[in-house]
Amino acid sequence: VILLIQGNTGGSLIVRRALDDAGCRAKVDVAEMDNYPYSCWRLSPTRIRPIVRKRWLQIATFPGNRISAVFPRLSPLFPEAIAVPNILYTGFTNANAMLHVANCVANAGRIESGTSYRFYAEGVTPAVARLYEAINAERVAVAAALGASVRSLADWFDRVYGVRGATLVETCQRLTYNSDGPYQATGTPKSLDHKFITEDVPTGLIPMSALGAAAGVRTPAIDALIEIVRSMTGKDFAAEARTLECLGLAGMDAPQIRRVVAKGFS
Repeated sequence: VILLIQGNTGGSLIVRRALDDAGCRAKVDVAEMDNYPYSCWRLSPTRIRPIVRKRWLQIATFPGNRISAVFPRLSPLFPEAIAVPNILYTGFTNANAMLHVANCVANAGRIESGTSYRFYAEGVTPAVARLYEAINAERVAVAAALGASVRSLADWFDRVYGVRGATLVETCQRLTYNSDGPYQATGTPKSLDHKFITEDVPTGLIPMSALGAAAGVRTPAIDALIEIVRSMTGKDFAAEARTLECLGLAGMDAPQIRRVVAKGFS
């Protein structure tokens, strides 16, 4: 079993295609988790300090019909994890893409001027929270059009960390300032050339947008973020993104995509 921790959006499809293209004849199952099991502090290039073990995780296989064979082998290692029907559930529970990009764009002036700020507690203002809610509504809508039910961001915070404020702003403050807050050590990116952009746009926002187009669901807020990042950085992330072509889903509509994630490419 190859388990991706985490798969972001479409990771298992990329790995399965790479194995097939390499002529792999071994019976290898590919699975993915929607997040890391722990929130950690980075102490040095070789040392971390775990802060919180996450309370809720999802594991899916590609194709989805292999989950009953694979999950019993993985569940003893990750007792907080549940099995979900397919990788649309894990891929559209890609919280990093939802949380990181919008925050960096909204706080680009702080980042580029070298101003340190608490990424969540100070970076998520009411306006940024509204942007979070807009892109998350689109994420949930695309997933639903493809047959997957995924949690809202507020529900995800509650399930994973046991934290729910009256607003997303309050939730982010609690996640930072609580004594066991998983986000208390989240630092400020030094520039926009940071994994919060360079990873989460091509492996999160772009495939979500592309899958939305295939399913006939508009994603104007996500698309706007992608375009703003391109303009701000001068980099076209589409060239290295998980496009439908890269995922092996080019030309497919929603029913065809559902069939592939359930049964595989063949």
